[in-house]
Amino acid sequence: MRRVFGWIRRRRVDLLIAAILLVTSLVASAVTIFRAPQVSPIDEISHIDYVWRVMHGELPHRGDELTDFALNQWACRGQENVGDSLPACGTTDRAEFDIITENYNAWQPPLFFAVVGAMTRVGMMLTSFDAVVLMRLACAVIFAVGLVCLYAIMRRWGVPAAVAFGCCALLFGMSAFALTSSTVSTDAPFLLVGVGAAWVLKREARDEKHGWHIALLVGLLSALVKTIACAAVLVVAVVLGVTGLYRLLRHRADGWRCGFTALGAVVGVGIGTLTWNAYVSAHTPAGWQNPVLGVNTVVLESGELPFLHWLATGTSVFGWSGFWEPVQTVTYLGSFTQGIAALLLTAAPFMAVLVLSGPERKLGWVGLLGPFMVVMFVEVQEWLREHAYFATVFPRYGLSLVALTALCLAVALRNRSRTTQALTALGGTLIAVLSVLDAMGMGVLSVS
Repeated sequence: MRRVFGWIRRRRVDLLIAAILLVTSLVASAVTIFRAPQVSPIDEISHIDYVWRVMHGELPHRGDELTDFALNQWACRGQENVGDSLPACGTTDRAEFDIITENYNAWQPPLFFAVVGAMTRVGMMLTSFDAVVLMRLACAVIFAVGLVCLYAIMRRWGVPAAVAFGCCALLFGMSAFALTSSTVSTDAPFLLVGVGAAWVLKREARDEKHGWHIALLVGLLSALVKTIACAAVLVVAVVLGVTGLYRLLRHRADGWRCGFTALGAVVGVGIGTLTWNAYVSAHTPAGWQNPVLGVNTVVLESGELPFLHWLATGTSVFGWSGFWEPVQTVTYLGSFTQGIAALLLTAAPFMAVLVLSGPERKLGWVGLLGPFMVVMFVEVQEWLREHAYFATVFPRYGLSLVALTALCLAVALRNRSRTTQALTALGGTLIAVLSVLDAMGMGVLSVS
């Protein structure tokens, strides 16, 4: 017990900062959840349906229609971008819905939905909130925990507490914060996934220890959360693999360490992805057609290749900007913080490549190459699966890289003057305060 109290005394500043980040995140998320009851157009209704099914002991499969629970929630809560396509509240007759009523995300891996479902069940036993509110609060908790873990990994990279706080608080300014922490979104764990990838990279870049077992675990869990969530650990694997090959060509024995770590990540992702894909294929009805094919993608002509189309999307993930938040929280304050966050997160990898040296420079290369590689992951997957391409690759597909990008910024500022560190903390505080005010709707640009 004496050791525990001693550790708490030594870490009291870190614990205080972690508590501030946690509480600020949960407060901003909760305010948004209760101010914006409508369904998010970013696939939320399919996620609500998936969680509801898991809570009742079943998994959705391709071709399954939305449950009556999901349809009723959709009709009663409404959705901004579907106009009059939804019927009156209380309607569950699919014929009354002038919109796709199939759960087109039934193919996604189950881990995220199982965790949210379990948290929702606990919430239903302890509170009187309805299930959708509890699902959203579960996502808010997942995001907040991820933010605290990001702060912890920054400190493990030797970043001063003030800088780590400022760089973590910067993420409150992202529009993705509102999306992932106040709706039922499979992107809610994006910080946790990115922190896992940063942990793998730290084993090589700072600790110079084997990390294949950690890479295997992170890769497996990422694959069971969401296919595109694997991007962070795969980008790390590519950079470590190239580094390992270079070292081996120069007859350096430590090249094997990099190589095995990269291989561990690939094997973990492969096991999770192939196992789940086999399950999905076995439960896909014969002749099933993707109901959303061509909605966000363009189907290629027979024999047409997509390579030239990919050139137009190569940089679309940089900055992770975009308006994905509810109309009630679209404010002047939010627009300002989103612009600041997008600017700094775009610059961060370039700063890291220029400032860092030695093994740590790999962090900068991960942050710099990651957004390009995510676009390629998405486009190649869509080409092979549907013979189509994305005319626009949405920045949210690269959200698993945000933790690594914020880490780039933090490590690049790590050895700056105390004045710079203080300004970083002050800037983070300002972003956090403005984000809470944004969630409260101060300075609204448009209202529902």
